[in-house]
Amino acid sequence: KNASNCYLFTTSNIYTPGLVIRDLYLNCNGANQSSGSGGGIDGRGCVWCNFEHLWIDTPYTNGILLQNDGTGNPGHHNTIDSCLFLNGKNAGAGASGYALNLANADEAHIANNTFQDNGIDTIGEPHQVFDQSGSNHFIGNTWVNGGSGVNGISVQGVGSTFVGNIFDGGSGNQVRVTRDLTTISGNRFFNIGSGASGSGKSGVYITPG
Repeated sequence: KNASNCYLFTTSNIYTPGLVIRDLYLNCNGANQSSGSGGGIDGRGCVWCNFEHLWIDTPYTNGILLQNDGTGNPGHHNTIDSCLFLNGKNAGAGASGYALNLANADEAHIANNTFQDNGIDTIGEPHQVFDQSGSNHFIGNTWVNGGSGVNGISVQGVGSTFVGNIFDGGSGNQVRVTRDLTTISGNRFFNIGSGASGSGKSGVYITPG
């Protein structure tokens, strides 16, 4: 609904093991939200959960947000597989338009997904995917374009792995790393910095946190 400013699915601040959400089209209607938070799935305390074959369209804040359960226990060992995250850059005023935000969730397996045209340049380092926790695995995903000046992924946690991903287009840096022990191997980068203004952009950009 317009101006509802909510997520379509929320695990309500509790420990949530073994949940499966799959085979759905989730229209977040981000262009018609107005404030606060909203998007596809707010996964609080998700552990060993699977999110599969989802099409998440126009998230306002996050397509999928994984975070702790409200008592300080992080989410962990979740799988996000074969999902399409699309058009977050077209969300309404004040939006971030992230595809995926691993706010407090580590040891996730993120494979075979497409992140296309997400992220809005309303913050210092906007991105399609935000890995705040580290120790996550990104395998065989595709990043396409993104919003103006938006990074493909910002990595602020320690020890994540990127293997066999494709980064195509995008006017921001594609893998922006601010912490150590990150492994980047066998990825392909095309047309990086397309439409960028100012200084040049990189496939992999490493900077102190």
